Amino acid sequence: MVGSADPLLGAAPGSLSFGAAQTQKTVNIFNAGTGTLTWDVASSEPWMSVSPVSGTGDGSVAVTIDRTGLADGPYSGFVQVTSNGGDADIPVSMVVDNSPQLGVSRTTLLFSPSATVRTFAITNLGGGTLDWQLSADKPWIGIDPPLTGSGNATVTVRIDLNQIPGDQVETGIVTVSSNGGVETLEARYTPPGPGGQAGAIMLYGDPGYNTCNVVNPTGVFTLYIQHDLTSGTTASQFALTANPGMIYLADQVQGGFLSLGDSQTGIALTYGACMGGPVNILNVLYSAAGPAPCSTIEVVPDPDALTGQIEGVDCALNKNFPNGAHLTFNGDSSCPCGTIVRTEATTWGGVKALYLPEGEDKR
Repeated sequence: MVGSADPLLGAAPGSLSFGAAQTQKTVNIFNAGTGTLTWDVASSEPWMSVSPVSGTGDGSVAVTIDRTGLADGPYSGFVQVTSNGGDADIPVSMVVDNSPQLGVSRTTLLFSPSATVRTFAITNLGGGTLDWQLSADKPWIGIDPPLTGSGNATVTVRIDLNQIPGDQVETGIVTVSSNGGVETLEARYTPPGPGGQAGAIMLYGDPGYNTCNVVNPTGVFTLYIQHDLTSGTTASQFALTANPGMIYLADQVQGGFLSLGDSQTGIALTYGACMGGPVNILNVLYSAAGPAPCSTIEVVPDPDALTGQIEGVDCALNKNFPNGAHLTFNGDSSCPCGTIVRTEATTWGGVKALYLPEGEDKR
């Protein structure tokens, strides 16, 4: 029978499974009895370490896996806890898989007459050596050499405006084939329009809406998006291009507006009233990770927009097509910021696509 001041070892979880990718988990040690619990922890295998190795009372132990130099296959062992309140062996399992696994940083490349170059990253998400090759299915899509390689890489894709067949939305496919799988990226070209009275979706690096060229951002960076109007508007739909030097964190919808989707894959915003002047509609938080000189974040069409344009809704509930701007990192006279990407500005009747609840047919 346990006495009134006897400690009793408790440990959770009862087992640890690391799979083929995870490297660290935690075991929580606690006193399920009374008195003072003292404990020691050890690993049964050389590929597993624990820290701390001893303690008093309740505590947490980090269990870390090191797969370096191990052959492919499953492995198992124990985290061994001994104490003045009993002992416990916690089973540990993990897998070593040294085969490569292909990863790409995006699945859509959005082009326009003023945005003819896009990049994406190839990453080995597994082990071993990733060997890859690149191809495109349309003559207007060009890929900078090399077209084959090994390991991680940044790929530059360019479009040739002279080879695009007509003044309409065109799509093609960039294929990455590898010994770790195959990925395809859609290349989408949106043609220019005549401009007009739909306003513009503008990007700024400061809350005063003055800076579109941001120099050496560090830490958490806020991108301020303003709908700059030439006439009233009630809604917008667009997306932002990714930048390899900026890690997306979150959207902050402004003004109590309603939103559907996110800025990285496509977002629709309804303002709830007729806005007659420039209005801050969205802030986007990034973690700055060294954007390259003259790299940009741009406003582009939502990939789900059936028109292939940046979309808006005016105060008469007609669909229109705002222009989209871009923000530049570490720019100079060779890469000025704020250049408008022209999009068609014809008005259309019907705004069903921007007001339907999620899951309903947008057509």
